Amino acid sequence: MAPNDKNEKTPGSIVDTAIDSAKGGMDTARAKIHEATKTEEQKEAEKSITDKVGEALPDSAEEAGSKLGSAIDSGVQQAKDAFDIEKK
Repeated sequence: MAPNDKNEKTPGSIVDTAIDSAKGGMDTARAKIHEATKTEEQKEAEKSITDKVGEALPDSAEEAGSKLGSAIDSGVQQAKDAFDIEKK
């Protein structure tokens, strides 16, 4: 090969390629370790808004009605307790 051929492998270029490859491997390992050691708070913070909203929505109209009814009952009971209202 001609000395100026860009495809020519020199000892320096081979070492540079090996170093770049090792850096890439270290970056991958670092990312995997970071992912494996995240706290629940970090995982929750990284969830998309769509996922968070989807998890908060009820699975069915029946479940939604049940949750709404429970919330109303709880609110009424809190009001009765706050104003010391007894059922007659």
